[in-house]
Amino acid sequence: MKHLLNSVNLIISKYKEIEKVSGESFNIFSIMGMESDEVRTHSAIINELLNPNGSHGLNEVPLELFLKEVFSDSFQFNCKTASCKKEVYIGLIDENFTKGGRIDLLINDHKGNVIVIENKIYAPEQKNQLLRYQQRYSQAKILYLTLDGEESQEKNIIYHRISYKEHILNWVEKCIELATDKPIVREMLVHYSFLIKGLTNQTLNKKMGQEIINIIESNFEASAEIYKNFQKVLEIKQSYFLKNLSESIEVELNKSNRANWDVKICQESNDKLANKVEIISKDLNVSFHFKNYKNPLILINRNSGNTEDTESQFKKIRDDLGFKAPDWKTETTLLWQHKWNNLGDAENLINAEKLNKHEEISDFLMEVIDNIDEAYCSKKPKQ
Repeated sequence: MKHLLNSVNLIISKYKEIEKVSGESFNIFSIMGMESDEVRTHSAIINELLNPNGSHGLNEVPLELFLKEVFSDSFQFNCKTASCKKEVYIGLIDENFTKGGRIDLLINDHKGNVIVIENKIYAPEQKNQLLRYQQRYSQAKILYLTLDGEESQEKNIIYHRISYKEHILNWVEKCIELATDKPIVREMLVHYSFLIKGLTNQTLNKKMGQEIINIIESNFEASAEIYKNFQKVLEIKQSYFLKNLSESIEVELNKSNRANWDVKICQESNDKLANKVEIISKDLNVSFHFKNYKNPLILINRNSGNTEDTESQFKKIRDDLGFKAPDWKTETTLLWQHKWNNLGDAENLINAEKLNKHEEISDFLMEVIDNIDEAYCSKKPKQ
């Protein structure tokens, strides 16, 4: 088993050096922490590229390539007269969840043909989303876009499954070839293609992946033992990260005027490993926790017994800090979620440790509780 790990480490070291020389590891979206932002990154780029009047200067050709990738030649659509919009508001969601909401991407032409794209990176599926879109645009082609082409939970809705792993990546790479005379557009799309490969767990260097596969195949029994224990080790690494995060938060609380807040590490199950850091005040708490092996969540909730409606106070916090209202609530707790760049998986956790990401998250959490103090605590009557 030691020989297996040493062999894999040698391969990784070799290809890391190649990446360093070639510059492949430099990605503007990763540097800016925007890898998994559905609205500001993915919907924005796809929308601009699909728009015939977009700043890319490629006219309607990217849209034509997209439709061929998704529908082959079976869908008639006038690309020259098309328009593409993102975050299209279609009204308030009614009490039966059959109308209203926001469409991630909406494409139409002058003949009334409509394409609706529901874009999912890590966000949970909202109740009757596709049904509500179908109610608004009964003849629309509905595309359900996810990283790997997962199915929607909705039944009796006609839609097309498409994926970043296949359809979007293939389309972007064709657009890269199209933009040979537009170097700035081409390089941006190259960065975006590498981002998609990272999000969909496609090895950036296929030769490295094949070499590792060959070693695993030759050492299958030892590899199987590693595989069986890997998730437990990942939980241990996550626990170490939370310990560093807690210590960083404690330092910040002690050196600032935030005496009404305290911090602790805890776990949500009987397991001894911590999977959550909580910053607690009398009325509220903010928690950062690993719910699975990919997506940590930052949640704001009311402590038990506090039944005051905080929606109006927290609207500004959600808008300013990027929190989104989830599709679920407990009986006494309002919660908001904020994903942190797919931090919980092994590769991102390794990078987070190297870059002292816990300090960055600590700073963000301090900003959150400062906003809470301003929006909520300061408005409570003095005792």
